[in-house]
Amino acid sequence: LDYEFTLVFELDLKHNATATKDRTGLFMDKPEFIISEETGKIIRDWCNSGTDLSEAKERIQACESIEELKTVYNQYELWYEQLEQDFKDRKQAIVENQFSNPTKIVENGIANG
Repeated sequence: LDYEFTLVFELDLKHNATATKDRTGLFMDKPEFIISEETGKIIRDWCNSGTDLSEAKERIQACESIEELKTVYNQYELWYEQLEQDFKDRKQAIVENQFSNPTKIVENGIANG
């Protein structure tokens, strides 16, 4: 059932919420919290913000790491067919940049020691 949703929260017995699926990028990998009216406003603002394909492409190009790219991917998963090549190209550019700059490799945890 989660497949159909853009945002899914799991609640514990103390009413703490954790995002288990988040295509918005607003709540994923954030500490648990109690859902409030402010949470609803954040979601409403995201829904009303809208976006277009050119904005999505700009966000992809602005990614500096694979983790950033994954976050953007999750936000535009519904547009994957239109953005597939953009994601692949940016991923390749990030990887090539990391391997051409040994300092970045160590900073990003790709190599150690």
